[in-house]
Amino acid sequence: MNEAGAILAGGLYPSIKTKYFRIGHMGAVTASDVLATIGAVEKGLTQVGYKFEAGVGLAAAQAVLVESRRP
Repeated sequence: MNEAGAILAGGLYPSIKTKYFRIGHMGAVTASDVLATIGAVEKGLTQVGYKFEAGVGLAAAQAVLVESRRP
């Protein structure tokens, strides 16, 4: 995921720190940044053999972004 430009950090809560990760950002984040990051996470998960429906995260993010722009 780092090669694709997404910088990840470990979890902060000791009891569940192995069950999640954090994605860092510095300041303002655009819709394109969000989509690129989710794409990088999906690619990384695929490369390590995690089984999921590819594109489902991107589709969900796009739906939220589209809905947030409606008047």
